[in-house]
Amino acid sequence: MQREAVGILRNQPAGDGVDLAGAHNDLGVAYLRADDNEQAIDSLQTALAESIKAYGPVHEEVSQRRSNLAAALRRMGRHSEAEVLLREAVEADTRIYTEAHADAAQHLNNLGGLLYVRDKLLDAEEVLQRALAMNLKVFGEHHPETASTEANLALAEYGLGRYDRAVSLQRAALTQFIATYGARHNSVAITQNNLARSLTLYGQRKEARELAEQSLQLKQALRGADSDAAAPALLTLAELDAQEGNPQSGLVRMDQLMKLKGIEERRNTPTILVYQLAHARLLCQAEQWQQGLTEITALLAQTGLGESEAPLSRAGGEETRGDCLLGLGDRPHAVLAWQKALDLRSGRLPEEHPDVCKLRQYLAAQSAIDGSLQAPIRMRLVVDGIDQRRPAAASARRRFSGVMRLARPRASPRNPAIAVEPELKLRSIRLKLLAAMTFSLRRSRS
Repeated sequence: MQREAVGILRNQPAGDGVDLAGAHNDLGVAYLRADDNEQAIDSLQTALAESIKAYGPVHEEVSQRRSNLAAALRRMGRHSEAEVLLREAVEADTRIYTEAHADAAQHLNNLGGLLYVRDKLLDAEEVLQRALAMNLKVFGEHHPETASTEANLALAEYGLGRYDRAVSLQRAALTQFIATYGARHNSVAITQNNLARSLTLYGQRKEARELAEQSLQLKQALRGADSDAAAPALLTLAELDAQEGNPQSGLVRMDQLMKLKGIEERRNTPTILVYQLAHARLLCQAEQWQQGLTEITALLAQTGLGESEAPLSRAGGEETRGDCLLGLGDRPHAVLAWQKALDLRSGRLPEEHPDVCKLRQYLAAQSAIDGSLQAPIRMRLVVDGIDQRRPAAASARRRFSGVMRLARPRASPRNPAIAVEPELKLRSIRLKLLAAMTFSLRRSRS
């Protein structure tokens, strides 16, 4: 159907600048819906240029065409170009509209979603809060546009470690999507999977698995069994398998994910790099240290995982690299990788974020080991027993004090009995390895 629309639009006669801009915009949107992203970009670039000639740079039609072109660029992984266009659209909207407007809210929503993908989580949260406030004024609480912004804001809250807010927003969005579209809709499937990921961090794995399975089945029904639309749900299920002590099953799911149609063509885009990082992390959880190290080292060399392009994704990669190095017995280089991960997360994530606290904990353990301490079973015993006069011991105490202050379990307001649960199995592996190395170090010095 979309291909037929493209054919009809391509055969339309060209008119004046306004007509030409509109025709190219319609053609570009048709290409976009037909998943022909390169052709969509060509048509939408022409539409934007003709619109600026016809209307000037500050006009509602120009803002909309900037947004359309940004959507096509985002699909191709050209995120920095898309961000520039969306920021221009948002800036123009402040001069076009004197009060809350649906188009302005949509452009804010699109910008916030892109900032999330680019690991600019604090900026994304601020932009999406503005979009939600505007949508509430324009549409009210019970509307799919409001639900769409709630779903995007939930992703930013999830990334910032505010899981209770993420769950609340995702439940509200899912309820509204089902009420508006029915149970068989793409927005329903996406939100089911995102809610599953948030619930996993509460330890509510049973509900999380049910939602992820529903999302996978719905995506396959809507887009086909081999469509890459199923990839996010497969990733969630793979990570659930690993958290439940079966990383090999998770690796099987990841192999299935990487064979989906469309994945290979987008191998170097940020989204696919995230899947590859997850595969390397699962290798680590399966204690396949050397294979995991080889894979993660190759991934960190990719330009798409540069410190400016995807700093938080790179931080996750550095953390996984440290885990693999520790598993192979290379403790000094593991420490360097973990420190790099912590540096990348600092300033981009809140100090109380579980991933920040977790790395502080591991580095505190290393500082304790460097102080020639007896190996601890529990971090509290390590720090309480150290010699205060040693610089390494003092460093351990400073770091561990931050861990104890920030990493106390906090229950969700909706689930007061359930606290956020970290990666317990992988953390246990790390601490056991650290303990073994410390005992070995003590014997060699005695």
